[in-house]
Amino acid sequence: MDVKNAFSNGDLGEEVYIIPPIGVSHNTGEACKLRETFYDLKEAPQDWFEKFYIVIGSLGFCFSDYNFVLFLKTTSHGHIILSLYIEDMIITKMI
Repeated sequence: MDVKNAFSNGDLGEEVYIIPPIGVSHNTGEACKLRETFYDLKEAPQDWFEKFYIVIGSLGFCFSDYNFVLFLKTTSHGHIILSLYIEDMIITKMI
């Protein structure tokens, strides 16, 4: 599964300011404070992963002891394995 715009769904963990884009009227020396992350921001992958980890943890998944991008959940119907690579996921159910 490919998570569309994954890096746009992270929450900024710090204050980030940018120079206003061309076409946006502003006074000299002004900057824009970002409210959300975006794909080209260097913090975007980490912010996305932190938010993903919180959400997936609230659903009962836990980290694998073998790899930090492998999440496991055991249910009465079997095991669910979720592997995350950047913004792509593989979800597998084992009976």
